[in-house]
This record gives sequence, C-alpha cells and structure tokens, in this order.
Amino acid sequence: YDLKDVLDDFNAEALRQGDARSKVTAFFSPQNPLPFRLNMAHKLKDAKEKLDAIAEERSKFHLREGVAEAETGRNRDRITNSLVHESEVIGRGDEKAEIVSMLRKNVNHYDDLSVYAICGMGGLRMTTIAQLVYDDENVTEVFDLRASVCVSDDFDIASLTKTIVESIEQGNACNIQQLDPLLKKALLSRQRGSTVIVTTRLKKVALMMAHVHDLMCLSDDDSWSLFKQRAFEMGMDEGNVNLEKIGRQIVQRCGGVPLAIKATGSILHFKSQESEWLRVKESEIWDLKDEGRRILGVLRLSYKHLPPYMRQCFLFCSIFPKDYVMEKDKLIGLWMANGFIPSRGHMDLHDTGCEIFSELTWKSFLQDVKEHVHGIVTCKMHDLVHDLATSMMDKCYRKLNKFVVGKDNDSGGMDELKELDIEGELNITGLGNVKSATEAKTSNLINKQNLISLSLFWRRDSNETFQHGNDEEILNALQPHSSLKKLYIYGYQGVRFPYWMMDMLLPNLVQILLEYCNRCNQLPPLGKLCFLKVLTIFGMGDLKYIESSFNGDMESSFPSLEVLKILWAPCLEEWTAENGCPMLVKLLMLQSLKELDIRGSSVTLLKSLMMNATVLISLHIWEFYELRDLSDLLDNLLALEHLNLKSCSQLESLHAGLQNFSSLETLELSHCNSLVSLPVNGLQELSSLSTLRIEKCKKLASMSKGVRYLTSLQNLHIRKCPELTSLPECIQHLSSLRFLNIKECKGLVSLPNEIQHLTLLSRLEILNCPNLMSLPQGVRNLLALKTLWIEECSHLERQCQEERGEDWPNIAHIPNIYIK
Repeated sequence: YDLKDVLDDFNAEALRQGDARSKVTAFFSPQNPLPFRLNMAHKLKDAKEKLDAIAEERSKFHLREGVAEAETGRNRDRITNSLVHESEVIGRGDEKAEIVSMLRKNVNHYDDLSVYAICGMGGLRMTTIAQLVYDDENVTEVFDLRASVCVSDDFDIASLTKTIVESIEQGNACNIQQLDPLLKKALLSRQRGSTVIVTTRLKKVALMMAHVHDLMCLSDDDSWSLFKQRAFEMGMDEGNVNLEKIGRQIVQRCGGVPLAIKATGSILHFKSQESEWLRVKESEIWDLKDEGRRILGVLRLSYKHLPPYMRQCFLFCSIFPKDYVMEKDKLIGLWMANGFIPSRGHMDLHDTGCEIFSELTWKSFLQDVKEHVHGIVTCKMHDLVHDLATSMMDKCYRKLNKFVVGKDNDSGGMDELKELDIEGELNITGLGNVKSATEAKTSNLINKQNLISLSLFWRRDSNETFQHGNDEEILNALQPHSSLKKLYIYGYQGVRFPYWMMDMLLPNLVQILLEYCNRCNQLPPLGKLCFLKVLTIFGMGDLKYIESSFNGDMESSFPSLEVLKILWAPCLEEWTAENGCPMLVKLLMLQSLKELDIRGSSVTLLKSLMMNATVLISLHIWEFYELRDLSDLLDNLLALEHLNLKSCSQLESLHAGLQNFSSLETLELSHCNSLVSLPVNGLQELSSLSTLRIEKCKKLASMSKGVRYLTSLQNLHIRKCPELTSLPECIQHLSSLRFLNIKECKGLVSLPNEIQHLTLLSRLEILNCPNLMSLPQGVRNLLALKTLWIEECSHLERQCQEERGEDWPNIAHIPNIYIK
C-alpha cells in the first residue's frame, strides 16, 4: 500500500504538470521539481525498509516465498464490445455530436495526447454518452486504434494498464514484464489527435483535464419523452389524460435525471389508477434536497414495487463489487441455487430466471446488457443502483445459505463460490455431482473467514444414492477457515474423515453433526476440541468402536461438551482403550455433559456413558431392545430433570431405576411393550415431577398405587394403552394436577369417583375411548374445570347431551364443553 501511495503521488504530479505522457516517461526526469523528487526518494526509502522488515519476518516464521496475482473481482476476458443502442438514448444527440466533432478536429490540429472529461451527477448516463461516441462511425473511421476500460473504486494502475494494453492488443494476454514495451507501442506512438475521454462525477477531477464538458440534465420535452417510453409503452389513449397531467408533474420532480425518470416510469407502467400515480407524485422522496439522495429515493421506491422473490434476486447482485461484469446464465444459476426463483407449475426455473433478469433490466436495476461471442450475455449495475442494493442489504440482509451443485457445467459449479464473501451460514448440497478435488477446491472455503456454519450434503435424504469413489478427496479439498464454529456432514461415503478434521485444524468448532456417513469406521480426535458443546453421530452403520484417540488428552477430554447424540449406530458397542479393552469409567469423563440422546446401540455403551455423566439434566434412551430393567444404570444421575424411555421393548420394571430422582420434572414412557405397571414403591422420590407421559405401552394394565406420591404432577397424558381399564383411586392425591389427557385407550371403561379431589384440574380431554361408559358424579365438584373435550366416545356423547343426558348435571357448570 505504501508503494501504491508513491505511485499515486507520481500520477498526481504528472496530471498537475498537464502532460499525460509524463505518467509514463517523466516520473524520474530532470524536469520534475527538485522538492518533489526528494520527497519521493524519502518515501521510496521508507517503503524499501518496510519490505526488508517483511522479508525478515518471513524468515523468522519460516514462510514460503511465492508469487500470486491479486484478484479485483473482474473477468477481464469477457468484454468483447461496448455496443449501446442509440435508439434507447433520448436527448443526448447534440452533446454526442459536439464531442464527436471535437475528436475529429483534434485529429487534424493537435499533435500531442488530449484528455477530455465528461462531468456530471450520477444518473445522467455519462458512460452511455462516452460509449455512443466510442462506437460512432465518424469516430471509428479516423481512430484505427481504440480501447475502452472501466476504472472503479479498487483502482490499481498496473492492472488497469494491463487491461488497456490487452484491449488494444485484441485480447492477447500480457504479463507485467511485457507492459513497458507495449505501453511504448500503444501510448507513445505520438499519432496526431490521440485522445483520452474520461467520465467523472467529481468536478475537481474534471478540471485537471485539458477539456471539460459538463453534462446537463434533460430538457422537459426530452424528460417527458423518456418517461412516456417507460410508463406508456403501448401508447397513450383518451383515458390517460389525467394520468398525463400527473405524469408531467412527476417528471418535473425527477429533475431531468434519466435514471430517475426511467425508474419512475417503470414503477407506473402497470398502474392504471389515478390514486396509484398520485401516491408516487406525493411521495416524501421528492422533499429530499440533496439530488443524490433524491435519486436513491426514487430507486428505493422502485425497489419496493418489486415482488419479494425479485427483490432477493436484485439484492443478491450486491455481493459483487461495483462495475463487476456479471454473466446472465451464471447469475440465474446462483439465483436458482439459493432458492430465490419461485416454482411456477411446469415452467422451467431457468426460464423464470430469464424473465426476472429481463424485468430487472427493464426497470434499470441491471444495465449495459451485451451479447458477446458464443452467445454469452453480460450485464452490470449502475453505481447508484449498487449503492441502493448495498444499503437495502444492510437493512434486510439475507445471507447466502444454500448452494446446489449442478449436474453439468452450465450452472452450480463450485467455482461460483470462489469470489463470494459469504457470512454466517452456508449449505452446499449435491456434492455427489462434484467431479474432482480440483473442482471442489475452487470453492475457496478456506478463505471465507466470516463463515460460521457449514453444511455439506452429498445427498438430500437417506434414500438417495451417489457414486462415492472420490468422496474422501473432495471432502479433503473442502477445508473451511479455522474460524468455523458449526460443521454438518451428511451422506459422506468415505471411509475416513478428512485430514483437517483428523489434525484438528478447526479448533473453534462448537457444534458437529455427522449424519449418514455409513462407511466411516473411525472418528476424528474430537475430544481435543476445547469449545465443542454439541456432538451428533447419526446413522453411522460401520462404526463399531470409538477408540481412545477420539478422546484426545484423557485429562481434559471434551471439556465443554454439553449435548451428545448417538443415533442409529447399530454396530457401536463401546469406547475402547489402546489395548482394545472397554474404556468405561477410567477413560471417559464427560464432566460438562447435560443432554444425552442415545438410540439403537448396545447396553454396554449405554452403561459406559452413564458412569460419569454426573451433571446430566436430560436423558433420551431409544430402541434398546435388550434393556430389561434400570438397575444400577441411573444411580449417578442426581441432577436429572428429563427422562425419556422409548422403544425399550424388553423393559419390564422401573422399580429400581427411579431412586434418588428428586430433581426429575418430566418422565416419558413410550413403546415399552413389556411394562405392565408403574412401580408401587419406586415413585416416592419423584417430588418434583410435573409431567408424566405414557404412550403405546401395550401391556400396561395399571398405574399402580405408587401414583399417590406424585404430588407435584401438573400434566398427565395417557395414550394408546389398550389394557388400561381405569385409573387408580389414589389419583385423588394428585393435588397439583391441572391437565388430564386420555386418548385411544380402547379398554378404558370407567374413571374413579375420587377424581372429585383434583381441585386444580382446569382441562379434561377424553378422545377415542369408545368403551368408557360414563363420567363419575364427582366431576360436578371440579369447580376449577374450565374445558371438557370429548371426541369419538359414543357412550359419553349420549350421556353428556345438553339437558337430556344423564351426565349433563355433572358437567353443566363447565364453561367450555366440546363434544364431537
């Protein structure tokens, strides 16, 4: 940057002296003032000292020396012409003719290089005028050598000069060493009348040039003609008289700025009601005194009239730098990949994308649309439009969060991610379509330091299949930046995880999800991750053992892990030590684990996890078909608050398993088909239990007298327990019960009259219990009961009929009764 500043100083001095050639030939000539040369010498000396210091640091830190070309976000090989349709430009004929005349006059009267500036506010189409002049036949016939180049915010003299030379050389690439002879050939040939035309909004820049043309706003007539072209594309009829009057007033407020006029006309194109036109005319944007802000206000108004999906497509374009040349098909592909394009029946998404592209072009959000060789179509965004998109992104920023890898080379290639500055979350799906590691590496994930969450999908669901011959190479090439916090890998079919996981190159990971990585038989040493809080292992069929390396340093293994989920790892039997013996107590210290969700693994593994999870708060145990009782399994879980036992089909008793659970708040029993009854003496310690759910326990015939101890219970749910015939009389001791739900219990024939003691009960639901004959008389004493819901209970429906049913006197006091 210091060297760039020195070059900028040389350029400024050259311009000050008024000789454009001095930019190349007179930097160090005797004609430069002595003070300037001395000052530059000191600056060069300082820059050299800094470079020497950098070189010393390189050696100190063993960095490798290499050469790389900085990317400026432009594809310099795309521009093949600068054609602008003159029929689309209104009111600039005289100014164009004046500039063309000047250029032809220069050819005959001036020997040296002339610089000509077109100056004006944004939106006056200065670049368009310059392009029209550039392509005018009166200019092309006298200038046999021409070049057109865009200078933007990331101005770099070397790359700019290279672009100019390559344009002159008809696209032949050149390197930095070739610039000097090519410059001499192109710029120092001293042909008569050589001219540079510059467009700028800055008056002080224009005044540095030899000639200045101030581009004026459009006249009232030209402004109206341009507005009519947009607002009345199909022509005006007699019914448009009032609209014309309002339209002329709107045009006056546009101040003769073509960009504002076109944007406003586009807004009103499909508006036929006077009220709609008046709303635009009376908009507060016209009250803005600053011309630039007023133009942005018009553009913002136009933006608000876009449908939401089109707004997303427009805002997405702001991720590219100003003056970036966007390819139409690639842009549409990115819109598709991010789900911005809505589905319309059988219409192809790409075709819909083409319609969106045309609409954004017509509304002036995209411009400079050009068709190149091989049918490639490109476009740009006006600087002011880019400013609008950027400002709107700041307000309603929608992160790029989904990218779909295409099956062919036309769209969805990994290289489309290369230059995108992605923040937050990124989901890449369809990685089975990536052909090689080289293609995967072009995504440049390793340099996306603002990426927080990365999800990598080889397939969309567990039934989808892909060839997996190169999965390992591709995942190795998708190394993210070390700042990544969340990693999700789905459907990966490699045998080993990538080196950047095995070598712990993502030290800041907080959350990891490995799902349907069916062929992996070894896990990375995740125990070393100091910040890892959530780990999910799901559907890993070939994983049999979790080796000691997984834990890292045993003394501080998984220091921050709070949530562990091991789901559908049917072959996983145990943690093992280095000698192959079960690790169990000694090697696994889950000192911070608060939630454990384990499904479809061995009882041995379950016991090894239970030994040291002393601060566990939530435990979900699923599909342990060999688990018969809970003896000694849960003894250490003194802090447990939520327990869910599901699909433990051999579980016969809870008698010894619920001791010391004074903190337990929620107990859920589901699909425990061998469970006949709740324990009589095993529920005494559940003094904090507030919710009990029992579902699909086919043999459960009794709630047992142990229910009397659940004095803190507020919610009781019983569903699909066909052997349950009634509730125990001791239900009267559930003094805190507020919600009772009984559903699909086919064998239920009665409820105890002791239900009358549930003085806090506010909602009673009985659904699909066809053999329940009646409600107990004690229901009439439930004065807190606000809602009674009865559905698909034929006997109760008859018993509870208003004024006529036998049970009606027992329920008449309830405010809300629903019987279906």
